[in-house]
Amino acid sequence: MALRAITSQGCHSEDGANTAMRCFTIIRTLEQNDIPVKPYLLAWCDAIARHGGQPPDDLESWLPWQLADYVKQRIDHFWRA
Repeated sequence: MALRAITSQGCHSEDGANTAMRCFTIIRTLEQNDIPVKPYLLAWCDAIARHGGQPPDDLESWLPWQLADYVKQRIDHFWRA
C-alpha cells in the first residue's frame, strides 16, 4: 500500500519518522471518530486524483471531527465497494 511505501522509504531518517508519525496520527484520529480507515484513505486519494494530484481546497471538510456530507458519501461509496 502507498502508505507503507511512503513510511518505509525513509524509516531510518528524521523525515521518515515524522511522516510515519503523521500517518499514524491520522489513522488513530479516524479510529477515535469511528471512521473506517481504509475507505477514508481511498476517498482522500480519489479526491486528490480528481483535483489534479493536489489536495482539495476545502481541507476542513475532511477533518474527522467535522466531515462534510459529501465526504461521508465518498467514504460510504468506498466502504460498500
